Order: sequence, then C-alpha cells, then structure tokens
Amino acid sequence: MHVHLSRLLRTKLGIKKRSLLVRKGDKVRLRKGSKAGHVGVVMDADYSSLKIYVEGVAHRNARGVEKLAPISPSNVEIMDGDFTLKDRAAKIAARKQG
Repeated sequence: MHVHLSRLLRTKLGIKKRSLLVRKGDKVRLRKGSKAGHVGVVMDADYSSLKIYVEGVAHRNARGVEKLAPISPSNVEIMDGDFTLKDRAAKIAARKQG
C-alpha cells in the first residue's frame, strides 16, 4: 500500500521515486475530499482492506459515536515520517541507486 511522497520529502531523502509504503505514525496530508489540506498522523494502516485512518478525520455513526474514517491511500501524501528504521532505510537506499 504505497502512498505518494511530498516533493520536499523526496528532495530531503534524495530519491526520485514518488511513493513509499505508509506506516503507522507517518505524518500525512489529505490531497482530495472534503478534508483536503488536513495534516494528521496515521493512526492505523489496514493492509487487508487497503485503507488508512488519519487522526482528525472522523465521522459519526447512527448511535452518535465518532470513529476514524477510512481513507484511500491514493488521496494522501506523506509529509514526514521515521525513515531511520532498518527496513525503511534499506528501501530508500535501494531507490537511490535505481
């Protein structure tokens, strides 16, 4: 479940590829929809249904309980994250070479 990287983040990391795997804790910005421009942290990434849940993007159900709204990964872009983790650093190093 890859998500677009912001232009600033691509130049900061030094990679030309436009996307990277999204993880819990990444800071993302919504690009489309009624909440376009909202910046929040990924609270959960559901890889089985291919949806992510962002802090501050919620809806109320019929009982009045507020729940995080599922968002398609194509509608967000990663603004910042922890790219020092072993597996992520290896992916970034591989993308710098090729």
